[in-house]
Amino acid sequence: MIKGKKNRKAFVEEISGLQNIVANFSSSDQHYINAMNRLLDYAQSAEKEKVRLLLRVLSAFPQVKRGVKRQDYRSLLLDFETQVSKMGLTDDFLNEELNEKEQKIITLYRDENILKKSRIIEFLNSDIAEPSQHSSLGKSKMITDLLQRLKNSYDPSSDTLLGTDLGIGLEEFQEDLIAVEEEKRILLFRIVNGLRGGFIQNDLATFFCQEIINSGIVEDKLNKEELSDESKIIEKLTVAEKSGDFQRSREIAERKKSRSPEPRYDSIFWAIAMSAFAVGLWYFINSL
Repeated sequence: MIKGKKNRKAFVEEISGLQNIVANFSSSDQHYINAMNRLLDYAQSAEKEKVRLLLRVLSAFPQVKRGVKRQDYRSLLLDFETQVSKMGLTDDFLNEELNEKEQKIITLYRDENILKKSRIIEFLNSDIAEPSQHSSLGKSKMITDLLQRLKNSYDPSSDTLLGTDLGIGLEEFQEDLIAVEEEKRILLFRIVNGLRGGFIQNDLATFFCQEIINSGIVEDKLNKEELSDESKIIEKLTVAEKSGDFQRSREIAERKKSRSPEPRYDSIFWAIAMSAFAVGLWYFINSL
């Protein structure tokens, strides 16, 4: 099995390389075939423990092009798993609990990618890797990016998301929400309410919270459910940062608005100096 930090890092790079190939699977039938063949080639040549870890990572952290349906991606993985079972890797083996070394690889993969793949909202789910300071910061940044994309897309006149290059469409947003585990949806609900009326306008906050309720969360849980320590940290990080940013920008705007023009003493000095020089030059010329 994979031992040592250097080997774990090399394996994580292997997985990332395979994911770059898989990312284009839905663009054409040929790309699907190419992605599947590449995965199968790897499965035939790699240790079976590596194949099991690869499947875990592909399932938990899908790295696919924006707009790809998660159901299509799940179908690809199911196809791959079916082919792998024909190589002798049973369901019992594939579903075995990770040992300590395997868990380190999963955690390393997450930490290597969490700040690079902020569009993939599955990284907010925490059931496959132990939380850390690094992951909490990364997840806070992901939530901030998501909120900014919502602000870029929200149309208050129609109370919906229009979708832009820097935003997110309604269907994609709803699909993202369903992919997030329940606790993280509750976390998002509380963060949005914490930023309501400041970083997030009230109409957008109301829209966001209603979408979370529509995703299948019992309303009583939204305010009463006890969050994990990781979620509490992420909530504090996000709300404190964005509330602080909003307050600072407002204070700067207010100062600029109320500031009266101050006299430019340096300009006055040079005006007097130039006038004196001109007068002196005039007397000098007339004395010749």
